[in-house]
Amino acid sequence: PMPQIQRQAWVWNIQNEGVWNNMFTMINNVAQGGGAQKVQEQGFDGYRFGAPPMEIGLFKGKGFLVAAIGQGVSEEILSVLNNPPAGEGAMRNSPGYQRARQLLKPKDGISYQYVDMDRYSKSLARIMLTLVEGAMVDAPADVRPLLKKLIPSEKELEDLFGVGGSHMYMNDHGMVAQSAIEFKGKGGSGVDN
Repeated sequence: PMPQIQRQAWVWNIQNEGVWNNMFTMINNVAQGGGAQKVQEQGFDGYRFGAPPMEIGLFKGKGFLVAAIGQGVSEEILSVLNNPPAGEGAMRNSPGYQRARQLLKPKDGISYQYVDMDRYSKSLARIMLTLVEGAMVDAPADVRPLLKKLIPSEKELEDLFGVGGSHMYMNDHGMVAQSAIEFKGKGGSGVDN
């Protein structure tokens, strides 16, 4: 079975849109020959690659550069950039984001990432299981069940993790990357009965 595609998006505030216009001109010269479709959506110029469920979008406009992966992610992100949620609807006011900020306080820098680790760990386990199953084609039949047991089940991962946060920034020594993950420890026993 095909693993579930992890839905992700990256959004950057860009200061010099002219530089990115030049980059998009170069992308245009390469991308359309590679199956990309040039699009204008919700006030953004961009490109779409792939087909469901592996949709990829790259957009610029309104002071933002956006890269999105997953079915419907581009549309959702562009819509949020056009109509940012306010109050309790804003991610920055959500309980999960506030917990991530307590784990790792964001700093001015290159990036800050907030992740629902409960959901992400299950998606990662499904991908790992698919990869292991693909690699086991030539493995002896008695070894296959042992290899599969190395990957935790979704039941074992349930409530094991909370949120996670990571950031990158520059200091006098170079680039620093830090991350923190909330470990709840309520997951399964690690034994698959």
